[in-house]
Amino acid sequence: MTTIPISRQSESGNDGLRLRSVTLSMLGVVVLIALLLASTFYLWYFSPSGSWISVKSSEEPIAEEVSKLIERVRSHVALPQDEAPTVAMVKSAEPLRGQVFFQDAQIGDAVIIYSKSKKVILYDPRTDRIINMAPLSDNAPTIGN
Repeated sequence: MTTIPISRQSESGNDGLRLRSVTLSMLGVVVLIALLLASTFYLWYFSPSGSWISVKSSEEPIAEEVSKLIERVRSHVALPQDEAPTVAMVKSAEPLRGQVFFQDAQIGDAVIIYSKSKKVILYDPRTDRIINMAPLSDNAPTIGN
């Protein structure tokens, strides 16, 4: 019986080219997955809310800033001790200009409202000065967003 030698080469002779093509395809898939993971991490890490990686809750820094603001105002005037104020920042002064209380308001000023004590304070944190202070009336206009 005679044996016929079997050749390891394919009929077309392109095994090396196929292997290279498969390797490049696999490398492309790996690079694509790495880019997707990197962009997902980037978006997660640098998200505007910062809540995905923040150890503190987002309210803690705000509460700390409000406490500091209230203490600065307290150095100028006696404030109610038995209630927590509502604090809003002036984002746009133009819509408020029609109201006498906000006549001198500027962007960045703080509006401090004590509902139980019926007091409203307009405070400029940049100059550390109270701009206006008035009693809160029941029919006072509301501050828009």
